[in-house]
Amino acid sequence: MFSIIAGAANGKPNPAAQTPLAGQPTTAPHQPSTLSRKARPTKPPKSMIQAAGYLVFRNHPRRQFLLMRHADRWDLPKGHVDDGESILQTARRELREETGIRPKDFVHDENFLFQIEYRVIGRKSGKPRDKRVSIFLAELTTEIEIVPTEHPGFEWFDWSPPHQIQPQTIDPLLAYAEKFFDQSNRR
Repeated sequence: MFSIIAGAANGKPNPAAQTPLAGQPTTAPHQPSTLSRKARPTKPPKSMIQAAGYLVFRNHPRRQFLLMRHADRWDLPKGHVDDGESILQTARRELREETGIRPKDFVHDENFLFQIEYRVIGRKSGKPRDKRVSIFLAELTTEIEIVPTEHPGFEWFDWSPPHQIQPQTIDPLLAYAEKFFDQSNRR
């Protein structure tokens, strides 16, 4: 299963959330959440694995986004939600742990939330489990040296959609972000 659940802003349906994304392996079985004022996550079942992170942008000298290098792929700074932690707390903790970026270094966009669900094999059990990844949007407000602590490297990618980086999670996120930018006149 592969589902995309995306937030809406200001109580209005979000066209970015309602438009099927090109290359999406399957269609989401449920409707995107309709939210008021701020993008808010839906509550997942207790059995679901949760992870959270940030899509980090900078606009100097041009719009670019940050990805962390894994051994076999590019991914966002993100990680699993600890007991008693909200997804926003997780995203902020993981961003700082993996990159050195602190909340004072960026603006968190309260109108953006991208959530995606898919099936994974549990590390401990070896059995299939559902996983939800929640991604927030951050725009750097200061130049900062990225200090990767859990990854062999990182790269700032130029914003030049459409992107073809990782079809399961990154590409749908970037397509959603592009629609979000278009809607909010942030080209």
